[in-house]
Amino acid sequence: MNKRKLIIPLLVGFVFGFLMFKNVSYSQSKKQQIEALNFNIDSVNQVIVKERITQKTKISSFENQESKSKQKVDSLSKEINSIENQINAKQIDKQIIESDISRLKKEIEKQRDSLIRLTKEEFKPQINFNSLEIGNQTWMTQNLNVSTFRNGDPIPEARSNEEWEKAGKESKPAWCYYDNDPKNDAKYGKLYNWYAVNDPRGLAPSGWHISTDAEWMVLIEFLGGELYAGTKMKSTNGWAYINAIKTVGGSIITPGRPNNGTNKSGFSGFPGGCRGGSFYYLGEIGEWWTSTVYLEDGYNTSKAWKYSMGTSNCDPCQNISDKEAGYSVRCVKD
Repeated sequence: MNKRKLIIPLLVGFVFGFLMFKNVSYSQSKKQQIEALNFNIDSVNQVIVKERITQKTKISSFENQESKSKQKVDSLSKEINSIENQINAKQIDKQIIESDISRLKKEIEKQRDSLIRLTKEEFKPQINFNSLEIGNQTWMTQNLNVSTFRNGDPIPEARSNEEWEKAGKESKPAWCYYDNDPKNDAKYGKLYNWYAVNDPRGLAPSGWHISTDAEWMVLIEFLGGELYAGTKMKSTNGWAYINAIKTVGGSIITPGRPNNGTNKSGFSGFPGGCRGGSFYYLGEIGEWWTSTVYLEDGYNTSKAWKYSMGTSNCDPCQNISDKEAGYSVRCVKD
């Protein structure tokens, strides 16, 4: 019994001591953990402090950049305002300029209309032509030399080979002096392409028309036919001698025979030459358009009838020619 009483206090003491030991060990462990946590907290705080400093530096840099950007924006805004002001000023100038241009265009239009009226007045088609009755026809005794159509519209003058060829390619009317020399106008008249002859505005003056193929045939027959009519139709001077054989629009010209005629008919045919790409045969041949289109199988072609006089076995001769060529024109009274 006594032993049991001794063991119990001993056991109690042992347990109490063991518990105290455990408690001390646990406290030390917790203390170490707390110290470790405190160290970690200090480290984190240091990192936070460093990060705050870094962030402040960045913020300061951003603020500087923002300030510079604002200054740049303000500067650009001022430039934009200045440009807008200039644009507004330019628009006002543009309106003024456009107004001036409009006014000048109207003035030019008035001057143009005035010039056209003046042109029509100054260059009216000739009214007084020398003419003569030959058989039952009344022919002009001079080549046509008008520079306007019957309605007063000007006929374009071709002053270069390029202008003449361009008019032909575009099927537009044109006229020229032989060699582009106005001195040839009084004696030989003007050379016209067939597009001028056939223009609906009328190349022939009022009361006249361009001679037709049929009217030429009647004239030639009245004067004795091809072998005799030419001599009666040619002028008594101005025709050169032919010293070599030449082919002109299909006509064979015999050399060595004088070209001057007797002009018994009063036709007064002068050798006004012709024009293709260049000028040919002034003083050697005379060629005249008719208003008659050459028909092939019943269809219009690019050719028309003409009559030529030189020195040949058939004089004047009927031939066809491209409409781009330039020949003299005779008119018959309506």
